[in-house]
Amino acid sequence: MTVRSRWAQWALVLAFHSTAAAGELPHQTIDRENGLPSSQVHAITQDAEGFLWFAGPAGLVRYEGGRMVRWGRGEGLSTQGLRALAVDSRNRLWIGSDLGVETFENVPSGALVPLPGFENRSRGFVEKILVEPGSNGDRVWFGTSKGLYSLVPDDGLQQLCVAEIGRSMVSDLALAEDGELWAVAPTLGLFHLRGDSCSRFDPEIGVISSVSITGPGDLILGSDSGLYAYDSEAHLVVRALSSGSPVTALLQRGERLWVGLGNRLLELRREDDGWIEHAELATGVKTNQLYLDRQEILWVATDGGGILKFTPFGQAIQRLETPCETQVYSLGRLANGKILVGGDLCSWWMDPSTGAIDLWLSSLDENRVWDILDPGGDRAWAATEQGLYSSSDRRIWKRDSRDLPELENPGRCLLDMRQGEIWVGNVTGLYSLSPDGARELVADGFGLGYVYTLESDPRSGDVWIGTIGNGLWKASGPDRIERVEGTGLHETGNVYTISIGVDRVVLAQDDRLLEIRNGTVTELPQVSREPVAAWSSLFDESGVLWVGGAVGLERYDAEGRMRLTSRVGLAGDEFTTSRSLFDLGESLLAGTSVGLSKIDRAGVAAIQIPSPRARAVEVVWHNVDLEKDASGRFLVRPGRWTLDVVALAPWFLDETALRYQYRMLGFDSQWSEPLAPRDSKIRFTGLPSGEYLLESRVSMDLGPTGPVAELLRITVLPNWWQRPWFWALAALSLASVVWLLGSYRSRQLRQRAAFLEEAVVERTRKLEELSKKLHRQAFRDDLTGLANRWQMESDYERFVSRAQRSGRPFSVVVIDLNRFKTVNDEHGHAVGDRLLRHVSEHLESSCRPTDLVSRWGGDEFVLLLDDTEGVQADEILTRIQAELRQKPLILEEGTVIFASIAFGIVSWSKPSDDLESLFRRADRSVYEMKKQLPQSQR
Repeated sequence: MTVRSRWAQWALVLAFHSTAAAGELPHQTIDRENGLPSSQVHAITQDAEGFLWFAGPAGLVRYEGGRMVRWGRGEGLSTQGLRALAVDSRNRLWIGSDLGVETFENVPSGALVPLPGFENRSRGFVEKILVEPGSNGDRVWFGTSKGLYSLVPDDGLQQLCVAEIGRSMVSDLALAEDGELWAVAPTLGLFHLRGDSCSRFDPEIGVISSVSITGPGDLILGSDSGLYAYDSEAHLVVRALSSGSPVTALLQRGERLWVGLGNRLLELRREDDGWIEHAELATGVKTNQLYLDRQEILWVATDGGGILKFTPFGQAIQRLETPCETQVYSLGRLANGKILVGGDLCSWWMDPSTGAIDLWLSSLDENRVWDILDPGGDRAWAATEQGLYSSSDRRIWKRDSRDLPELENPGRCLLDMRQGEIWVGNVTGLYSLSPDGARELVADGFGLGYVYTLESDPRSGDVWIGTIGNGLWKASGPDRIERVEGTGLHETGNVYTISIGVDRVVLAQDDRLLEIRNGTVTELPQVSREPVAAWSSLFDESGVLWVGGAVGLERYDAEGRMRLTSRVGLAGDEFTTSRSLFDLGESLLAGTSVGLSKIDRAGVAAIQIPSPRARAVEVVWHNVDLEKDASGRFLVRPGRWTLDVVALAPWFLDETALRYQYRMLGFDSQWSEPLAPRDSKIRFTGLPSGEYLLESRVSMDLGPTGPVAELLRITVLPNWWQRPWFWALAALSLASVVWLLGSYRSRQLRQRAAFLEEAVVERTRKLEELSKKLHRQAFRDDLTGLANRWQMESDYERFVSRAQRSGRPFSVVVIDLNRFKTVNDEHGHAVGDRLLRHVSEHLESSCRPTDLVSRWGGDEFVLLLDDTEGVQADEILTRIQAELRQKPLILEEGTVIFASIAFGIVSWSKPSDDLESLFRRADRSVYEMKKQLPQSQR
């Protein structure tokens, strides 16, 4: 290629220009809180086993995914001032420091070995180590403060380019595919090694710090004045980027180039043989080194900011700007093509292609917008916490109650029925708005209660209706609404979201995800380890199911499922409503309690999720003498010994998503319960003689379960009394004794055994009856059968522990019966007891199995509602209150007694909240509620 053609190529396509990428890419920071000994990291590398190594002024760290193991001077390092790392083809770790070079001959169990020739700072401190694989052994290059060195298997340590570089510092090295080496000496320039020749180049671009090879003769150079493209054959420099900030690190892989630029980190993409800026990864960080591991994860060693980790998901998940820090509740397309985003503090229009905020709708500020509907006529609609809103210009929204005062209640969902008819679901029922007026839609003469979500089947036109506390319904017309029944569907369950696919319907009821196909109801497996509610779902254009819940976004397709969380770039882990997912075609919008994300569907699907294999990173025997046979099997003599094993998988997409299971074949064929990485140590003590195989497997939220891995094989040798000759002699002796005594004692023994068996059975029966009676007296209320006060106080700590683990609050509810004394006075205490049992049965049937219902004393009850905040608890109690009015106690003589309750709710939010203080606060709320009632109704 001629100089002119190269100049035209570089000048045309190497000029940088910024794209519309907004803000930093999602990333994870690993620092002291994660176990890193220092926030300053100089070098990163990965060994053949897949584990990562970090080096810095605090020593050496091996990052195993679930934990960090540190080496310092106390573990054999000659110094903790480490600067460079590399791994060769023998899995030998090379460590460069301010004293010289050391190696781990057998990572990680081998001893640290100083490299001869680097003793006592004789070659200066080591800035860069580069391994060149070879058929006769690896060649290792060293850039030091006193020049350039190489270690060749047959020739030993040599200094190169002595006349050209001499004793100057070499800060960076780059190796071409043909074996040619480029070396950066900041005070002198750029050096090229080809065979025995050493050539010096001075591009005159300031102090060069970094070099990267992008093609034959084509380099990218970083200096203290910017980033440059360099044609070494034509001795031609083309300015690629000049920002006034020095370049501190470069990394190029294929079509991508990462640049540490002063206090910024950029990603460039090759286009038409040139480079353009693709994204700004991070700001306010100084980069020491960039490293791309085998999972395509970018690791950034920074100067004081720890390590930044960018997963491939960061390219497929974009966090969008929001005008305020709001929870996103609803997403809906308007007739003008814009997306209206509804939140709890603010709402706005958005350009769906760029995510840019088009208009901030102040008329909906601080009004929770649950759903948005724009049928394309003269009016758009919004279901909000303050009722139904409408807008004729999509800008100014006003409250719109129409003909029904019930529409002033909090609105939840909207559905366009065409021909000018709109269905509105709110906390009191389902309503139809049409040019002819507004009316409530009922089933068999009764309202549907709290309507939470509506979905229309585009093929049949049927409408699926999800309610709170009243199950699932389907409407084939305004006057044809029927309950959907099936095994697994609860008539009193809460339906939070409904998605309609080509041949199936998926819904979330309570904490289960259900699929209805051909009239059959099946439960779908969820990725999360504990059952949690799913709040939003949809089928995208390709038929893939997406489900947003309390712990992230789950993706279901024919290959399996994965869960996306904030650790891989999602803006928050908790979704909010049935309208917080929106399909844009090639991408999805996801609204969470933290903000808004745009998800590239194809980008997520293209990310390869490898199945991790566990490895034994720690095997420790206590109180035992060990031997090993030729196959590596442990030979252990019997005794009171202990074995501790820790297995981890070097898998870094989301380390917290991994769970480990063990089994010791020969002892137990069952897998252990899934363990988190920090809890993955397992212990065995004094196994009996036999052959054993310890296996492990890894399951994860982002993909399939990994293969079964063999950790170690063990043979526990038998004791002398367990040898075959001993058992043969013992068996012969025992047989003789049995034969001599058998005829004499057999009858007596049989009679005695029968007598003892009968006595034991009778004694056991009486003890079980007594135990059940004592337990019921101690922990259950005699009248109602509910938990008593002592049981409530005992179980309260269990609710607190569960809330601290999950980060989700629970609610304490105090309930007091109204007019209970009047019932006792007018009908007698026997009827009062019947009323208490009537209310108790209703409370227990209205609560979930995970909740606790207790009688505190007299006509006072206390409820612990698991994973329930104050608003949710208020909705539950309001429903219970309404149902009690509908189901009175009817006495034999026909007298009807209506039960009425007053209640107070308080939510547990911090560890200092004890039961006594929460009870007092809730009891005060009961008192305030009773004060609002007329004296005759208290």
